[in-house]
Amino acid sequence: AQLRRLAYDGRSRDAYRLAVALRPGVPFRDVYDEGAAAIGVGVCINTGEGWDELERWCETTMQAAVRSRDHSAAGIAGLGLSTLRYAQGRFRDASRWLAEAQLHYELHDAFGLLVITYAYQCAVAAITGDAAAARVALERCRAAVRGEPPPANQLPHLRWAEAWTAVADGDPARGWRVMLDTAALVS
Repeated sequence: AQLRRLAYDGRSRDAYRLAVALRPGVPFRDVYDEGAAAIGVGVCINTGEGWDELERWCETTMQAAVRSRDHSAAGIAGLGLSTLRYAQGRFRDASRWLAEAQLHYELHDAFGLLVITYAYQCAVAAITGDAAAARVALERCRAAVRGEPPPANQLPHLRWAEAWTAVADGDPARGWRVMLDTAALVS
């Protein structure tokens, strides 16, 4: 809770320091470790703090998680590496890490992060001009949503996937409308 509060209050450096302090080792012990790792990765990605260190942590975590069959840790590490690559414009690498995250989240996904994985797959497919792949990822994203209406942690990612798929289908205006309508809902 403190980590989220610091991030949402705009105290990115404090949030980053706490995220690093809370990073669990592999194997993750419980949902608290999973949550701290997932939120910590998000803090780093969204604030731009500590990307080099995050990359090292994700790579080390991925190796240890695969060895110990910790699908939660591997999913979080894969999603972390994929979002880093996405932000760097390295879409082929992002796609590879998204496939890895998907594999692990299909086996264990305590927080519904598979929705985020599929949403990024929609974005990568749209950016690389693969409308068919964007539509497939969107359908998977919709199927992975846990409830109707979608939970607050999944709704923005689902709408982002819908917007990117509209762009992939050649209708960027519809994509903008989806994002603006979503912003009005969550603000």
